[in-house]
Amino acid sequence: MRMFVVLPFAVLCLAFALGGCATKAAKPVEPSAAEYFEQGKAQFDAGRFADAAENFERAAQKAPGMLDAQYYLGVSLQRSAYTGAETAYRRALSLDPDFVPAMEALGVLLYSTGKYEAAKPFLEQARARGGLGAEALFCLGDVYFFEDRCPEALAAYTESAARNPDLSSASARRAMAARHCGKAKAPAPAAPAPASAPAKSKTEPAAKAIDLNDI
Repeated sequence: MRMFVVLPFAVLCLAFALGGCATKAAKPVEPSAAEYFEQGKAQFDAGRFADAAENFERAAQKAPGMLDAQYYLGVSLQRSAYTGAETAYRRALSLDPDFVPAMEALGVLLYSTGKYEAAKPFLEQARARGGLGAEALFCLGDVYFFEDRCPEALAAYTESAARNPDLSSASARRAMAARHCGKAKAPAPAAPAPASAPAKSKTEPAAKAIDLNDI
């Protein structure tokens, strides 16, 4: 009789245990912000920018102060041709105003959309802090060229070509700017001297010595 009482009790305990396991399996633990970021970074490195953007956005939502998540979200959105990259870069800069990669990326993005005046301060600040790759330097050179600032444009194009010799557009733009700047700096032809005021010869004849025997 005691065995019959124990058996149902054991079955009940087993059922309760299995039910508990099933309950736990039905509620998986959501990844942390760091885990979402790592997933996004792996997808980013594999060139899956749209998928990466989703994970970076999840990481940024769980940890709004995660600077790298905001930055890589912007880059992923930009490379996947999605909107929202500018907002992500600005959020990154709001977390760290001195974050050079976000400065550079935002400057290039604004340049690519034709917002040259808006792009210039970000490109200049990034350059002053030691940043700017070849592409960003090319963009800055164009901004200066459009402003007719020839020396600054030539310097930016030259630095861009030096950093990436394969960037043929920088060398071509540098040559064009050099021609333009040369024409702009060519001195005007000198006006002819008026006939009433002929120029004096640099070697004037010496004054004749007075011979006392002539007196």
